[in-house]
Amino acid sequence: MSASHPVIRRWFLLLGLALALLLGVAAAATTVAELQRRKAEEQIATVNGSAQQSRLALQIALLAQDIARKADSQDQARMRIAADRLSEIHQRLVERVQSLGPAAQELVAFYNTDEVALEFTLQRFITQAHTLSMLPPTLLKPGRIEMQAIADSYPRLLAALDAETQAWQHYEERLHRELGRMQILELILFAGVVLAIALLVFRPMLRSLREHMGALEDLNTTLERRVAERTAIAEARARELVHSESALRETDARIRGILENVADMVITVDGWGRIESFNPAAESGFGYSAAEVTGSDVSMLLPDSPGGAGGMQLLRRLAGPEGEPQNIQLNEMTARRKDGSQFPVELAVGRVRLGDRQLMIGTLRDISARREADSTLRLAKEDAVAANRAKSQFLANMSHELRTPLNAIIGFSEILEKEMFGPLGVATYADYARDIRQSGEHLLAVVNDILDLSRIEAGRMELSDLEVDIGELISACLRMVSVRAEEREVGIVTDLRCLPLSVRCDMRSVKQALLNLLTNAIKFNKRGGSITIRTDLAADGWLDLLVVDTGIGMNPEDIPSALTPFVQVSSSLSRTYEGTGLGLPLAKSLIELNGGKLLLESALDVGTTVTLRIPPERIISQIDPPREAAAG
Repeated sequence: MSASHPVIRRWFLLLGLALALLLGVAAAATTVAELQRRKAEEQIATVNGSAQQSRLALQIALLAQDIARKADSQDQARMRIAADRLSEIHQRLVERVQSLGPAAQELVAFYNTDEVALEFTLQRFITQAHTLSMLPPTLLKPGRIEMQAIADSYPRLLAALDAETQAWQHYEERLHRELGRMQILELILFAGVVLAIALLVFRPMLRSLREHMGALEDLNTTLERRVAERTAIAEARARELVHSESALRETDARIRGILENVADMVITVDGWGRIESFNPAAESGFGYSAAEVTGSDVSMLLPDSPGGAGGMQLLRRLAGPEGEPQNIQLNEMTARRKDGSQFPVELAVGRVRLGDRQLMIGTLRDISARREADSTLRLAKEDAVAANRAKSQFLANMSHELRTPLNAIIGFSEILEKEMFGPLGVATYADYARDIRQSGEHLLAVVNDILDLSRIEAGRMELSDLEVDIGELISACLRMVSVRAEEREVGIVTDLRCLPLSVRCDMRSVKQALLNLLTNAIKFNKRGGSITIRTDLAADGWLDLLVVDTGIGMNPEDIPSALTPFVQVSSSLSRTYEGTGLGLPLAKSLIELNGGKLLLESALDVGTTVTLRIPPERIISQIDPPREAAAG
């Protein structure tokens, strides 16, 4: 059958008409779908704009609080921008409502209702923000009526804006429902056209279609199931995308807020050494605005260092080799301000990769004030050392000047006390002479202690390291204090379990330290009390020489005071025991000159234990094995 056959021509004509009708319906459906998409996008933008009003209102309220705390022109500028933006968005929303016409009767009713009063509250809020942002800094004080008005009207405005957002959302939902109904009508119309074409054009094929209807239904069910699955997947991906975009915006805002408010200067540099970002702290520190330095080479801020590396070369060297784990460290160097002046900074550099781009992030901190403080502290320390040296020199010189007349006073008083050149005639004179001698000897001992302490502090104490038998040293000290111990009825017990033992030390200084401890133990002991001298080799190899008494003791918190020169723990108003407070500090200094330590333990009304520790390297030999404790 040729193509010129009337039946064939009719079929071709009907087929052409059917195709034209289908194309027309498809074009109309495409146009309507595009219009629906644009209308939906406009509606989404409108709802987002409505929600954005709440964020701008919150920003204005927070800026008002910041301005109340401190007058800042930058905060005022940001408030003015936020207020203008808020007014602009609201005006667009109102114009949008007016352009919608009768289709948005609910929105028009919302904007005209007296119950919400959005228009009045918003305009008053914007007016107060404009007024506050235009005031000079001298008038920006807490309690201004504009600040209070913003704080008072913000909750009402926030509630009204939330209500406005809900109204737009309701309108959006109704619009989506209407669009859905239109899409259903379009589908029905399209299906009707297709059905009519099928009946008119493809009637001869109906018999074949009936035969394959079962298979088509199965295929249709499978297709619907797959479409539903794909639709669910697409919707889930769309929700994830919306959530990710929201989280990304939140993260971006948070990072921007941190960079804008951090005290350190933060600079971002691309792989060619061009500055990409410059936070407010960097603007303040270098004197440049971000616009002035963006795109410029970083060497304008970091001149050549003494090692010859400056700018991008310096950043790469501090960031370390690419591909290795970052070990970000602080490096001190010199930076340059806009006026050409240089100042010291601490710089830490890190790498970050964004896609195929690599950025350098430099964090700088101005350490000018810290260096000035270090210099001031060093000078103050030098002055203190010089003053302490002068004090020690003065005490040493004064002690020498006092010893000569004291020796004369002691000698002549002893002559008078013993009546070497004949009787004095009155017995009371001999008692006076004895008191003079004892007072002179006490004062001479104090002068000697002060002289020794001054020598130690001045670093002029000369030591003679000799081999010293600890047993003989203890015996010599006991002979010197035995008479005074008998006068105070204090018993002395020795427990020399690790002797005989020899050590290398300065015998005079160690002997004086032990004498000071024994003298204190006798002076601060009770009548009938006891003193125990014990030696022991500790597990760490040190030789411990302990002086344990049953005296008045002290509170543990008073121990630091007892080790401070010229300080006594007892009250200065009612002191029972004489002394200058030099015994323990001098003993501590003397034993430390020999490489040892002094440890002090005490309890009030129980007693005191003082331990002289001599290091292992000064112990020479232990001749015999330890012996049992012996009473002395």
